[in-house]
Amino acid sequence: MNSRAEHELCILYVYHRLDETTVRHFNLLKQYNAHHCIIPLTDAADEQLPGTVDVRAFSGPWVSLDGWRGCDTVLLRWFANRNVSAKRYVFVEWDCLCTVDLADAYAEIWNAECAARDLFLPGEKRDTSKGRYVEAEWPHFQEIERLPEADRKFAAGLVPFAGMFFSHAALQAFLDHAPVVDVISELRVGTALRKAGVPVTQFPRSLKRAIRWDPHPYMPASDGFFHPIKPAVVRPRSSTCSVLLVIGRGDDRLAARLQSIGAQTRLPDELIVVDDGASYFAKRAVRKFSKQAPFRIRNVVHDNRHGYAESIKEAFSLSEGDVLFFCDRGDVWDPEKIDASLRFMRDGGHEVVTHDWSEMVGGARRARSYFDHLAKIGLGAPAALHGGAMVAHRSFFATWGWPGERHGISLRLWMALISCVVGSRGYLRRTLVTRHKPSAGQRGLDRMLRRQRDPNVEQIGASEMDLVLLSGLSTDDVCASEELRRVLAAASEHMLEPEKYHNAANAVCQHARRLEEQVMAERRPPYAAYRYLQRALGG
Repeated sequence: MNSRAEHELCILYVYHRLDETTVRHFNLLKQYNAHHCIIPLTDAADEQLPGTVDVRAFSGPWVSLDGWRGCDTVLLRWFANRNVSAKRYVFVEWDCLCTVDLADAYAEIWNAECAARDLFLPGEKRDTSKGRYVEAEWPHFQEIERLPEADRKFAAGLVPFAGMFFSHAALQAFLDHAPVVDVISELRVGTALRKAGVPVTQFPRSLKRAIRWDPHPYMPASDGFFHPIKPAVVRPRSSTCSVLLVIGRGDDRLAARLQSIGAQTRLPDELIVVDDGASYFAKRAVRKFSKQAPFRIRNVVHDNRHGYAESIKEAFSLSEGDVLFFCDRGDVWDPEKIDASLRFMRDGGHEVVTHDWSEMVGGARRARSYFDHLAKIGLGAPAALHGGAMVAHRSFFATWGWPGERHGISLRLWMALISCVVGSRGYLRRTLVTRHKPSAGQRGLDRMLRRQRDPNVEQIGASEMDLVLLSGLSTDDVCASEELRRVLAAASEHMLEPEKYHNAANAVCQHARRLEEQVMAERRPPYAAYRYLQRALGG
């Protein structure tokens, strides 16, 4: 036993048959992790990968009537008879696709005793389906009665077993406390580690998106560590995209906007135009563009003004694309805006993407990069809140819906705050829009923020009043006040249950709006915006 070699990381590749997928996934694993110890394990395959340890040669007390349900027994039999030891172990099944160094993939939980995607406990209404959480108890808790009576109070599910991360001590604790009865692997390991008092760390978002219980529907387009990728998985179809455009009074630069949409290297599949009281010249520009555009255009004209919020919602209801682009007043698009945004969204698995933009104010360039501008005044990318720089997948709205009157917030803030909290927002650091503004607006806010040096606030979200709300609702930022911190904690607890989350988010919005109303009663904008920010920060 003392002759065992010790490694930083040991990767255990478990398979049950030698087929094309098993071989391809093993070769990719070796290609990206050649400097780590990789040991292929099997309990059934007669044809084997080079260097395979066949655990059928080892006896063990654990009962498993099915290879899939009992894949943990392969690990246990190997660990009890190993001639190699490591500080850390990762369990990789044959249907795991790995195109990264696993030390990098697990860097955030590198010093954990044990890490898994999910930890489920009996009585919790929490499970996953198609990569999303659902309000239902994990079905394999039906097997608790099979556990020894003394172990039942420790019942827990670590899900899925694939991708699970162990320290050497945690794996030894699993070996020492594993129930020997026939239960599914995830129940056996969860119960054993809970009984042994081993702390379990849940995966960070980067791994949660890639490691799941049920199969990925498409082959991943980016590098990473994914489970499960089955042989029948196909390459994803190309996403269709819709551009949503609302035009109204004083809509200048409309012709330039339309031309920039028509000059895209990846053209949209459709353009939805909602005319909400546009001028004669704007109507004429749309008619002219419609005659020459190489994609479908749908133009809806309102007899009476409905307002932007209702008009953009109508445009959304008429659209058919998978990915939605919003073209705001004064925006001129870079020719690669659609193509770059689609690739970034696909590769990162984001539901909402915010890209960088430049600003022209009164004909003079104010900022070549708004992300850089925010950084100079102490803000991060979550404070980038220009609707024309936001791209959203339709699945976001299928889950979270549309902001209603009870929320009292804009669409752009709705997309930003929810995607920040649930971790589905990505930031593309590439300038893809030039935004033309007629005047400096609330430029004074930036000067005020430079003077803000509150040690209790690490990052403030404000160049408009709405950004205070965003800073209070993003888990990446510090909340703007103690009350927002308190309500955010409640929101975070329920972020996987949309209705409860909406209620908590609504409470945050109501609190911030009360602050706004108090300040607006004292002064007129734009000075009211300064006072609002100071009040929200407790100043």
